[in-house]
Amino acid sequence: MKRIKITILIFLTITLIGCGVNKDLKENKSNPINDSKIEDKKKVNIDKKEIIDKLCSNEFEGRLVGSKGNKLAEDYIAYTFKDIGVEPLIGNEYYHTYIQEITPRYSEVKPDDIVKDDKVNNIVGKINGKDNTKAIVLSAHFDHIGKQDENIIKGAVDNASGVSVLIDLADKLVKSSKENKFPYDIIICSFNGEEKGLAGSKEFIKSCKGMYKDLFNINIDSVGYKNSGSMVFLNSNDKYNNIYDKLELVLNENNIQTSRTVDNKIGFSDSNNFELEGIKNVCLIEENVKEVIHSPKDVEEVIDYNRLDCISKSVYEFITKYAFEII
Repeated sequence: MKRIKITILIFLTITLIGCGVNKDLKENKSNPINDSKIEDKKKVNIDKKEIIDKLCSNEFEGRLVGSKGNKLAEDYIAYTFKDIGVEPLIGNEYYHTYIQEITPRYSEVKPDDIVKDDKVNNIVGKINGKDNTKAIVLSAHFDHIGKQDENIIKGAVDNASGVSVLIDLADKLVKSSKENKFPYDIIICSFNGEEKGLAGSKEFIKSCKGMYKDLFNINIDSVGYKNSGSMVFLNSNDKYNNIYDKLELVLNENNIQTSRTVDNKIGFSDSNNFELEGIKNVCLIEENVKEVIHSPKDVEEVIDYNRLDCISKSVYEFITKYAFEII
């Protein structure tokens, strides 16, 4: 009996060692989707309000990278990708694992706080195109800043709104691709670690180098604010005027006013890492969002869902009419 137990223990040990995580996206085998993590295994309702309410719920704890709530957000988005028919980018997993510095709070880390490096995940999938050498990368980050003075900072505008548009677009694009396959791949990325140094997108770009000869990133960050003003292109660059012209056309047609005058105080988003690598990119963000983001005021009630519908429709039209010519 003892020999049998020893043999089983040796087998389990070897098996577990063989399932170690490889950081490279091409070899990533970690975090298979466990349907039991998603309540009742319900079919996902692709409704922007429902998605935002879920990501902003107390259960998700403000989605600080590395937190329990952040992990729940990973699983929720991965399950949603699976449910709507987005394919994993490589192999059969949606999780792109990387190492991130984890702190118990977003800012003002105290000397006695435990700071460590840990494994976290971007959630990544794709819609297969006819030519797999080029791809549009459609992205929005899902992490936020956790708590301030024990109050959950929900991050509805920043960036549950962007994730809701990303998922809505993915659903529309999957359905469209079944009728007529797109010329190139569309990669759907929900990035982690944006609030901590744009870490998730940086690691994604590093991992997928060599997979595609050309990429074009469309990033969505902090949209749908009721008091938003115009849509702006964050960190706009004159060399992308052709992109901006076409985006402005579809946004204006859908009653979204645009401006190329960007308040530099808005900051950076994941598109910045694509720019640093010389990859074409555009980031959609709105004026006036600094009024609410990173504060207790950033809650579901400040979201204009009709505006989100118009933004999603605009980006869909931009992708299907123009984006494949830009790559």
